[in-house]
Amino acid sequence: KKLITQELADDTKYELSAPVLFIGPTLWRRYQKIDSVNNIKNGDVTYIVDEKKLPGKMTQDIKDTKIVWDEFRKEIKGNEFKLRKASPIELQYFWAMISFDIEEPLVILETKDHYYILNISPKTLKLSWIDEVPAVLEKR
Repeated sequence: KKLITQELADDTKYELSAPVLFIGPTLWRRYQKIDSVNNIKNGDVTYIVDEKKLPGKMTQDIKDTKIVWDEFRKEIKGNEFKLRKASPIELQYFWAMISFDIEEPLVILETKDHYYILNISPKTLKLSWIDEVPAVLEKR
């Protein structure tokens, strides 16, 4: 939690950044409308959930991961947030998206308007997955 909070600051050192970062379909729905993020070449991902095809993104170099992280930081800046464990419904959503076992640390960053899923690799302590929990799953 301390590392996430530090990396959201204006003077981020990108300690959470790795070359590969998956952007889940709910967050990608919004982020693909942001020019800097949408201009990331390659890494198009399709998540198949209940026979529905949902577009997402996967960065393939550290430069692109930093672009995504910078947009995320802009979105969080000036907002109060709390970091907490995922609820059962959030875990169920995340589980439906991934093709690997869930490992801690899995953190929900909750703001007034959004609930973000941050999955950090326990081996590298680098962010491997970022998404937003769909509004229909949470009471806002």
